[in-house]
Amino acid sequence: MTNVLLLEDDLFASRYLIDLFNIHLPNINVSHAKNIKEAMNLVQSRSFDLLVLDVDLGECENEHIKNGIDFAEYFRKLPGNEFTWIVFISAYSSFLSESFTRSHCYDYIIKPIEPIKFVSLIRNLAMHKVSSIAERKYLTINRRDYLLKINVNDIDYIEIFRKQSSIFTKDNQHVVSRYPLKEMLKQLPEGQFAQCHRSYIVNIYKITGTFLQGTYWYIRLLDRLETIPLGDSYRDLVLNKMKK
Repeated sequence: MTNVLLLEDDLFASRYLIDLFNIHLPNINVSHAKNIKEAMNLVQSRSFDLLVLDVDLGECENEHIKNGIDFAEYFRKLPGNEFTWIVFISAYSSFLSESFTRSHCYDYIIKPIEPIKFVSLIRNLAMHKVSSIAERKYLTINRRDYLLKINVNDIDYIEIFRKQSSIFTKDNQHVVSRYPLKEMLKQLPEGQFAQCHRSYIVNIYKITGTFLQGTYWYIRLLDRLETIPLGDSYRDLVLNKMKK
């Protein structure tokens, strides 16, 4: 099933497009957002294979995201969305160059929309997804006041100290309170991650070697200066996963 986000504030236009999807593209699941706020909530809580965005939106409460191009730029910065198909629709051609430059969209359609061409375009993109977003792996931590979603391939290691967990990626350190390692480990691919110490989880694919210093074992990681402790009770598990 292909998941599409439709961002369109005009009631007539949105009904027209949803009817095209329902009649001609019944195997596509469409989520409709009437404004930027609804669209942001949707992309933060689920994954989409294709975005159909109206450029010209009405009044917006978000001072930084005021139109469809701004939203596409925001969407691109979320993990895993770098190459998702984006199609703009607009009554004006004046935003065409800006839309391609800022969001690397696939197409820009001038209203009124020709139904045959639109359906053909969407069907073609649905058949040639860049990759199935549903199959991408993420570590998702949902709190009352924030949502953290990290592509597991970006994670180098995770450390817990007292009641805080730190998730280390190449460029960032994400700190999460009161989220135990065992709960994170449940979300991570079993063959790719392993607990290597009572306070650490490591990405097996990032390990470049292990070494003994005194009476303690340590792990070296790709492109990181710090080393990670390797507990005696976890060493065989980690070494076996490294061999696979």
